[in-house]
Amino acid sequence: MKNIYSQLVLTFIAVVVASFVITLLMSDWVFQRQQVNFVEDRILTDAKSMAEIQSSIPKNMIQKYLDSQGGQMQIVVIGADGTTYRSIGDGPGGPPGLSPPPVPPTPPDSTADTDTSDLSSKPKPKLPADPLNQWNIPETIKQEVLNGQIYHPTAIPTTNTEVPSFNLSLFNTKDEKEPRYVGVPFERDGQNYALFARPAPGHFVNQFNRWMILVLSVMLVIGVVLFLFAARLIAKPIAKLSEATRRVAKGDYQVRVNLRRKDEIGELSRNFNRMIRELSKIEAMRQEFVSNVSHEIQTPLTSIRGFAGALRDSASPEQVRHLTIIEQESERLSKLSSNLLKLASLDVVKLHMVPFRLDEQIRMSVASCVPLWTEKNIDLSADLDKITFNGDEDLLSQVWINLLSNAIKFTPEQGNIYITLTQDQQWIKVSVQDTGCGITPEHLEHIFDRFYKVDTSRTSVTGGNGLGLSIVQKIIGLHGGRIEGNSEDGQGTTMTVFLPLTPT
Repeated sequence: MKNIYSQLVLTFIAVVVASFVITLLMSDWVFQRQQVNFVEDRILTDAKSMAEIQSSIPKNMIQKYLDSQGGQMQIVVIGADGTTYRSIGDGPGGPPGLSPPPVPPTPPDSTADTDTSDLSSKPKPKLPADPLNQWNIPETIKQEVLNGQIYHPTAIPTTNTEVPSFNLSLFNTKDEKEPRYVGVPFERDGQNYALFARPAPGHFVNQFNRWMILVLSVMLVIGVVLFLFAARLIAKPIAKLSEATRRVAKGDYQVRVNLRRKDEIGELSRNFNRMIRELSKIEAMRQEFVSNVSHEIQTPLTSIRGFAGALRDSASPEQVRHLTIIEQESERLSKLSSNLLKLASLDVVKLHMVPFRLDEQIRMSVASCVPLWTEKNIDLSADLDKITFNGDEDLLSQVWINLLSNAIKFTPEQGNIYITLTQDQQWIKVSVQDTGCGITPEHLEHIFDRFYKVDTSRTSVTGGNGLGLSIVQKIIGLHGGRIEGNSEDGQGTTMTVFLPLTPT
């Protein structure tokens, strides 16, 4: 069963993760549509300025100038003859010497008629590896810029009028991750050149998603850890209230929940304590009423039985039969009154704890019931370990008498009753098993309720009033133990008492 603490934590984690994903998608979408375009516009402005300078400086200064300007940008200058200049753009200011040397132009095809043997004998110049992560500019874009047009991705007209979809760049492919670039044409010494620029790998526009995910992940972890403590603070008083309600359900009206809170949970605890005080008063009134009625009814019942016995001497056979019924019903009412008094006294009883031999007490209880089980020719056997228990000897004696009486009542003639007494590391177990009529599952769960009768017609014959097992359960509970019943209809019943090795 899920408790409120786990539900709070799972709900919080689900909400935070959903917020994390939505925030990541939204921020990436806004950044890609707004901030990236802004950066590209800035780079385009810088590229135009560099193109103007490139058109006026000596050719041998082109590479040095690119290195000095490539701090936050990667720059490529391509001439119409194929000559290429590159700037790595590594570090502020782009220190000289980091850029590769310019790539010489490719020889024209007209040289194909030259001596191929000479060309093959000469070592071919080894082109430097592209330090810009293989920044390959399509030929169509190169020619477009060399022909005098400015290349800017956001300025390209499109007929797509749909709303841009969310596209988290962190999960893009290698081609999709490649930064967008701009191209600017310029002319020097009568030759066309194209200058291409894009953000360097260390530029914030390329690091934004990584930093954003890192920050949000740290916030997620910190939030979950803090909420674990906060949820425990919320769930702890609710757990106390839950435990208190279980104790009240078992009849403990002395429990109180003391929560020094001024919120709804604190108000709930105060209302709970107020309810328990009222229930305690009602329970006290009920016990007093039961005790008074049971006590007062004993006197007239005794008188009725006495007069019925006196009238027997001069009564006719028909009258004797009626007087016998009066005596039996008076006796049943007297037992009911006595049991009610016993239950009322158990609510306020103070146990007199003494050590005694539990196996000897059970043997004495069996001996006191000899007339009952011998009358029905019941085979009663007992297997009792020698166990010393510290408890209220008088009350526990009544437990064994009640259990044996019930087993004898509902076991047919020539049936069997088997009693065992054992001990393990935690409990002392007393089991009373009979071969009686048994109890159906729907009745079994109610057998410890007060005044509950499995079969009212059968109980009226045997003289039961539905309080015997309630008294047994109450006494066992006062000793910190419990009682369980196992039965099947027509297969007999087994009542097992569990007593703790150290009574509470």
